[in-house]
Amino acid sequence: MVSSLELDWIKVITVTMKDDKLDWPLVNKKLAKTLRQGVYQLRYNGVVVKNGCFGEGVTKGINRRINSYRNMSKYLNEVRAGTKQKNGSFNTINILDERLVSGDTVEVYAVSLPDDIIINNLPWKVDLYAIEAYLKELHKDTIWLI
Repeated sequence: MVSSLELDWIKVITVTMKDDKLDWPLVNKKLAKTLRQGVYQLRYNGVVVKNGCFGEGVTKGINRRINSYRNMSKYLNEVRAGTKQKNGSFNTINILDERLVSGDTVEVYAVSLPDDIIINNLPWKVDLYAIEAYLKELHKDTIWLI
């Protein structure tokens, strides 16, 4: 169980509601290379509204998480209509779309966490989900969705 953390958050991108659509810009390539696995936050007016993790699995990186959100934003109306399938990004995009108005912004911040390491010939990995759970509990009064 995580009881306390001091994390160095880096601003990754600013998402803007434009013409009733969320605009997810590309992540700077140099920055994306440093963010292979870790945790992220979505902040609205400086307040944390979403905590999550990225980098689990074979394809790592913040770009994969951002791309999932970007793609869901493109097809949100089709998913709502039932002509396209939901994925894990639907709830986040759906609530952002419902709560934001044109001109509103959400900033994405992230922290890079270490890749798996070997100690005494045993693999050790950072438990991204435990850190995510800690952050969700820390911000339980402000997050829009779990």
